[in-house]
This record gives sequence, structure tokens and C-alpha cells, in this order.
Amino acid sequence: MTQKPKCMRLVRDRIRTMQYSYLTEKSYVYWIKNYIHFHQLKQPLVENKINTVRSNSHRNLPVVLSTAEVKRLLNSMRGLPQLIAKLLHVTGLRKTEIHRIRVKDIDFDRNLVIVKRGKGKKTDPYHCPMQITKNCKIRPNLLSSFI
Repeated sequence: MTQKPKCMRLVRDRIRTMQYSYLTEKSYVYWIKNYIHFHQLKQPLVENKINTVRSNSHRNLPVVLSTAEVKRLLNSMRGLPQLIAKLLHVTGLRKTEIHRIRVKDIDFDRNLVIVKRGKGKKTDPYHCPMQITKNCKIRPNLLSSFI
């Protein structure tokens, strides 16, 4: 019985040295106790050092395409996928915002795309290059085909 407090003390000390939050510590201790009870109150083998398993934190660097790569990618597309990709790239809109755009949400005179119910449930205007709005004006059925 004296081994159980020693085991939990080692677990708590290790968690604290790794600077986990208190709630994480409580959760770990809870599950370790459940594990011990599941195995008929037998202590897991404990040495002076408890090895904790922690996933390696990967630093996922964003993949940024060069200007030439973006042009080549956009030029390889045709029709509606090209229009969506250009709007995503140029305006910085989210995918859900792009799919909510209607033809009447594009202000051709001022080259704006009006996004309704965007992030924060707001209505925001986004500047859009004349080339893209002209493409939408020439072929409005293309834009309305995915609405």
C-alpha cells in the first residue's frame, strides 16, 4: 500500500515538471487510478522514474506558394473551380463564405464582394480585382451554378 502514494506522487511531480495544467494532472491521475482498479488493484511496475508519453509537438509551417506557382495553379483550372480559387486567393475569404456568395452580392461598380453572415455573423465588403468581377459580370450563370 505504500507504493500507491509513491506512484501517484511520481506521476504528479512529472506532470508538474512538464508544466501541464492542473486539470490535465487531475485527469491523468483519475485515469491511472481507473487503470489500477481495472487490474485488480495491482500497482503498475514503478521505478524511480516514470516515463510519460507525450506527442511530439510538430511545428507545422504554412505552405506558401510562390507567385509563379499560384499563377500556374490558377491558369490550370477552368470554369467555376477557377473562379472559386481566384476569389479565395484574392479576397482571403473562407470556403463557407465563398459558397454563400450570390450574384447580387457582387458590386460590379465598386469591385466589391459583399459577404453576408461571415465570421462573427457580420456583413463585410471585400475588395475584388476588376478582372474577377468582370468575369462574374460576363458569365453570371457560372457563379449562380454553384449557389
